[in-house]
Parts: sequence; structure tokens; C-alpha cells
Amino acid sequence: MKLFCFLLLFIIWYPTAKISAEIFQFYMTDKTLKVNTDYIEWDKLENKIITQERDISSQNILCKNIVEISGKQPTISKDDTKLILGDNSVLYGHITNGTPRSIIWESPTLGNIEIELTQLKEIVWQEIESQHHLDMDCLYFKNGDTLEGLIESVGQGIVTIEHKHLGNQKEYFENLAKIVFVPLDFNIEKNKIKGMSIIGILQDFSFIHGNILNITNDGVTILTSFIKHPLLLPWNKISNILFESNEFIYISDLDEELYHIKYTPYFNVTFPAKKDKNQQGGSIVLNNRYFYKGWGVCSRTEIIIQLQRKFQRFQCTVGLDDSVLQAYAKNSTMIGGNVNIQVWTDSILSYHSEEFTIFNKPVELDIDIRNVYTLKLLVDFGENAHVHDFVNWAGARLIR
Repeated sequence: MKLFCFLLLFIIWYPTAKISAEIFQFYMTDKTLKVNTDYIEWDKLENKIITQERDISSQNILCKNIVEISGKQPTISKDDTKLILGDNSVLYGHITNGTPRSIIWESPTLGNIEIELTQLKEIVWQEIESQHHLDMDCLYFKNGDTLEGLIESVGQGIVTIEHKHLGNQKEYFENLAKIVFVPLDFNIEKNKIKGMSIIGILQDFSFIHGNILNITNDGVTILTSFIKHPLLLPWNKISNILFESNEFIYISDLDEELYHIKYTPYFNVTFPAKKDKNQQGGSIVLNNRYFYKGWGVCSRTEIIIQLQRKFQRFQCTVGLDDSVLQAYAKNSTMIGGNVNIQVWTDSILSYHSEEFTIFNKPVELDIDIRNVYTLKLLVDFGENAHVHDFVNWAGARLIR
């Protein structure tokens, strides 16, 4: 009888909605946890995530220590059309319809979403340079022409714009490279929803800024600045959840006056560092893992950061971008991909890899920076000058 009661209580307690024993990596400020769970929830009162596997005791993970939750890496190809929103969220998909006030955006991961035109920053079909500080909305054509005016509607393959001299003009999407909307008084900090901020990275590479309302077996429910109702990010559509916390800051998010970048060219060729991208402008990928924050550099590049003794630890994963390995796999006679990597804390050499090549796996760094004024991240020339020396300081962050 006692056994029967125990089993009955277990069945009643154990959640029926399951997430198929998903495996998550919890990257934290002090450790990394690999969690195999078929139940997950958020304890809002204590701000912790509770995970449970059927035959194993539950784990309590404090949200303030979480840097990132990593699930399945992206598997859905990016759609041809990119939507950039006022809060810097990016969605991939396409426009199916529109009104004078909004567009209907179809996303391969989120379905149909209605978004007001006032929330839009850019609609991009083809990446081209655009002017800044526009006074009016602007259409950029694939042939290089531009047309300024007031966007009246967007939808069904056509944008309608009111030009001060030409009047009402209708233009087809197929002729456009991008639409840039006049910057409104959209202050990201002012419009931020109060709460636990995250960036949700989806399987199609879309990323969404929002604040957590709930975490359940169904997924992560967030409130965004561009949709009036709560938005559910299902677990099977999520690649990563990046937490925004006062406990740490990514070096790519530092104010520009706190760092500077020094280049030493080889044969007068300089490769500018790329923020939150690899040096070639693509995704930061190390050992098949995507990173959404960091710096992509080429030799010889120094990133010099003013810490002013305000931080405890420096953490990152450093290595040659996977694109270099892919190039070598196609051509084993390829030269390059040979660098000297150093981390300096003031005058102390805290990490040194004299010859880092495509045969080296990425290195996880966790360096004590207490009482350090200046942190220097150096990628120096190895053999073969700067050829294929594309290094990522991936997920580089400072722990307070």
C-alpha cells in the first residue's frame, strides 16, 4: 500500500509535459554544466532555473550566474530577407502582407508576426552601405539609385512611398536592396522592459531581445518592445539564450573609450577587427559551436582594454575560426593559419600560445584580473605572414 501511494504521488508530481530529454549546456561565470533534462521551470521568486531528469535529483541554477544556455546549434538556413528592429533584434523570413501601420512577417521559427512600421529600422534583401542620420525614409535600389520620402505601406511585394516632388510612388521588392526607415526617438535603454533581459538566438539565426516572463517545458516566454503580446520561443526553435546581467559584460559591449585596437600590417595590409563576427564578417564559429559575442581579428592585432581594477576574471574561448579549417579541408596544401596568441594583464604574460595552428583545438581561458589596470589581447604573426590568421576571441567577457 505504501509503495502504491508513493508511486501515485510520484506520478502526480512528475510533470506530464516533457521536452524529450533535451541536453543543455549552461555556461556560467564560475563553471559549465551539461544538463540532460526532461523538465525545466523558472522559479521567479528566487530567480533560479530548476531542471529535473526522471531518475536524478533536481538541479537549481541561479540565473544571476548564467552567461548562456546552449541547445542545438542552428540548423535552418537563413531566409533571403532580414528585418532589423528598433531594439536591434534581427529576424529572418519574409513579408506576406501589410497595412499602412504594420507588416505581417512570416518567420520559419516563429510563424506569422504583426509588427508596426514604427518598430522597423531596416528591411534588407541585399547587404549594401547606407547613409546614416537620414531625415526621411529611404529606398536603396539594386542598381545604386535611392529614393527618399515617407513610407506609407509595405506589403505584398510592394512598398508605397510619398516623395515630396514625385508624389505617391510604388516600388517592387525585387528591385530593392534595402529599405531604411528614418530613425525615430527609439531609445533602447528607455524602451527596455524591466526584468531579466536575454537575447534569444533561434535556429534560423534570428535573435530577439526581450525579458523573461516564464520558462517552462514549452519554451521561454518573453516580452519584447516590438510585439504587444508575450512571445513564446519554443525549445525546438532555440539555439542559445544569452543572459544580460550586471555580473559580467562582453568586451564587444564596452564603451569605445574603454578600449582601443592597434594594428601592425604585414606588407601594408591591415585587416580590421570585427565586433560580434569573425574577421571575414561571418558568424563566429569554433569547433562547430556558434558564438554570438566576441571579436574576430587577424594578425597582427592588439585589443587593449582599460579595466581600472574593476573586474575579477577574464573568460573567453580563443582559436582559429572554423572557416580556416574548412578551407584546409578543401585544400590540404593551403598555407597559413599559424599565429602567436598572448594575453597580458598589465606587464604579466598570463597566457601564451607561441604556435597556434589549425591542428590546435580552441582554448578556454579563465584569467584572474583582480587589481589589473590594463588587459591586452594580442594575435601576432606566426609562420606565413598573416595568411588565414583568422582568430576569434569568442564569448570574451569580464566578470565583475
